[in-house]
Amino acid sequence: LMTLYLNENINIEDIRKFKHHPEMIGIKYYPKNVTTNSQNGINNIKNIFFILKIMEEEDIPLLIHGETNNSKIDIFKKEEYFIKNELLIIIKNFPKLRIVLEHISTKIAVNFVLKHDNIYATITPHHLVLDRNDIFYRGIHPHLYCLPILKKKEDKICLIKAAISGNSKFFLGTDNAPHLEKDKISSCGCAGIFNSPVAIEIITELFDKNNSLHNLEKFISTNGCDFYKIPYNKKYICLKKEDWIVPNRYGNLIPLYNGKKIKWKIKD
Repeated sequence: LMTLYLNENINIEDIRKFKHHPEMIGIKYYPKNVTTNSQNGINNIKNIFFILKIMEEEDIPLLIHGETNNSKIDIFKKEEYFIKNELLIIIKNFPKLRIVLEHISTKIAVNFVLKHDNIYATITPHHLVLDRNDIFYRGIHPHLYCLPILKKKEDKICLIKAAISGNSKFFLGTDNAPHLEKDKISSCGCAGIFNSPVAIEIITELFDKNNSLHNLEKFISTNGCDFYKIPYNKKYICLKKEDWIVPNRYGNLIPLYNGKKIKWKIKD
């Protein structure tokens, strides 16, 4: 599955041909310079209104990194500011446009999604099991630096409730971002968490802890398929309740939960 990168010079004909390519599932909207590889993103929403109009007409989902690139806004408030200002402009002008607010990190985002019919959201494993205190616990942990940055415990609790609820508006988006150790531990470390080796297991453990295993498949699989209107996988993974220790590293990559015990494991 693939997406297009939204920019002001995107080819309109490519958008019109979108439906002829079933491997294409949406168009990614990055505010300019708000995260890694977003230097070609959007500076002014109104400059892409003509594109959003076509997307609304063609029923092409808009997938948003929902943080403002306004440097004057506090980093812990960037998602809130984007939702209350920039996202509201989009949904007011394009009410039928289907939108995914990706890797949400706040209670405000959860409540916004619940209140608006055409807004959906993905949630990452790390935003479900960590909060901002973990970044600074007994020192600074650069491998836990990501964007959107981890938020308060109360935000995490709200995200958990949304994820385990089975509500079709929320589904897993790992936002897996492997960066070499030297690029994480540096004078200007990269944002992103390497979670692919443990993503499913961590989510399963969380759902088990909250007596919600009956909603696990919805969150990690079928809710997303239903939104994107793609068929369910015919193959299954088998999860076994078995303790294991996450390796400290995979080559030059440091995984989420490195050296920690997880109580669920994907069976080979």
